[in-house]
Amino acid sequence: MRLRYILFVGFILCSGFLYAQLKEAQLEIEILFGDENLELGRNYYVDELADSVEFESIKFYISNLEIQSNSTWQEIGKLKHKLVDLEDSTSLSMKVRGYSSIQKLRFNLGIDSITNVSGAFGGDLDPTKGMYWSWQSGYINTKIEGKSKVFKTRNNYFQYHLGGYSGVFKSCQKVTLLSNKQEKLVLQLDIKEFFVNLNPTELSSVMSPSLEAVRLSTLLSRMFKLKE
Repeated sequence: MRLRYILFVGFILCSGFLYAQLKEAQLEIEILFGDENLELGRNYYVDELADSVEFESIKFYISNLEIQSNSTWQEIGKLKHKLVDLEDSTSLSMKVRGYSSIQKLRFNLGIDSITNVSGAFGGDLDPTKGMYWSWQSGYINTKIEGKSKVFKTRNNYFQYHLGGYSGVFKSCQKVTLLSNKQEKLVLQLDIKEFFVNLNPTELSSVMSPSLEAVRLSTLLSRMFKLKE
């Protein structure tokens, strides 16, 4: 009995020590246009296009968020799937719990195949969020909408609804970033770099799973970085 008691006390003390090593960090998400925080409804001049562009909606899913601490990967946050919506400022931050050292941040840009075939869910995966193709029975990983005179479309609109979860149309992208921060992580996405590199004058719309959706999703995933 005495040995059991000693082992029990030791376990409690050890658990308390490990818990003390855990700390809460803040993950903030910044959507940029070049060096500026992007604002919906505002015109941004793009030298490469010799014209301005205005964004009306920017949404995307981050899923399976993990950190590498002491060379070990672990999930962080209570939400497995998080919808980031520039129109909703509360979606641009979350608290995460990890060990005292954070070496890398890893996540999926989009929703994995298993979740897609499991059917619609609630919370951020609720179809009422406008990120679900009912006809396709799949999630839109990223939605970027706006207008610019460089597009010869009705009202100069552009729409990029990027999704697809099967075969050659799998558009969910894995993103891994090195971290040198501990208390506050700032994940940045530069839409200007994405917009300039996608050849917008040649492609004004993507509205279904396709090879173009995969290409643009891959391009967008490379525009993420952690603020130094």
